[in-house]
Amino acid sequence: MYRFIEVFGGGKPESWNRKVFHVVIHLPLLDAYETAHRETAIAESVGADGVFLIDMSCSQYGDVLVSIADAVARSHPGFFVGINDLMANDPSETIGRVAGTSISGIWSDRTGDRDLVQEARKATGWDGLLYAGVIFKGQSDFYTPDEQIPEVVERALPYVNVPVTSGPGTGIAADVRRIRLVREAAGTSVPLAIASGVSPENVTSYLPFIDNVLASTSLVDADDRLVSGRVEELATKIRTWRS
Repeated sequence: MYRFIEVFGGGKPESWNRKVFHVVIHLPLLDAYETAHRETAIAESVGADGVFLIDMSCSQYGDVLVSIADAVARSHPGFFVGINDLMANDPSETIGRVAGTSISGIWSDRTGDRDLVQEARKATGWDGLLYAGVIFKGQSDFYTPDEQIPEVVERALPYVNVPVTSGPGTGIAADVRRIRLVREAAGTSVPLAIASGVSPENVTSYLPFIDNVLASTSLVDADDRLVSGRVEELATKIRTWRS
């Protein structure tokens, strides 16, 4: 939790509730640079703590995705900019690509190989935040029986900064009961993120159990463009929530 607070707590008031909000920006096949810059500017202007850039069509990945994200990060100094490269086989591959850039974090749908991740960090000196899916949509561990959740979570904790859990699919709300079980397994000293189906309407159901919201589907219009009012509404609910 210390590294998480170090990254996101700077400049926050003493009353900060230690909740963090990232907007997930889906990059289109065309105009990816323009979209990334425009949507990041909206997210920052209305109170998000950062963004993750992702391309669900897998047309922007690898060095191309890193180049876009690095340009965005340099244009928004002090604002958290991360990536999720869906084409990477292991988070260690992405660590090698982002080292030396202004990119603040990596999000992977899978936890990957612990030894490879630790070796990549050591070799590159990259000290950004690693977000990784645990009990996560599209991965075999999503269907983990309740009683085995602690074992799955425990395997990721030594090298993942922020475990990310989810509902069964993109834009589909998670079962609050399962989120509570993941929280209990992780303990209170580990920051936990959620990354599907969170909206201004349901976010308060999850905030007792999570520290970080990653959201996209509930915040965009029919053209997949961010609606600033929706982003601001979710940011405000997260920022002002009290247990």
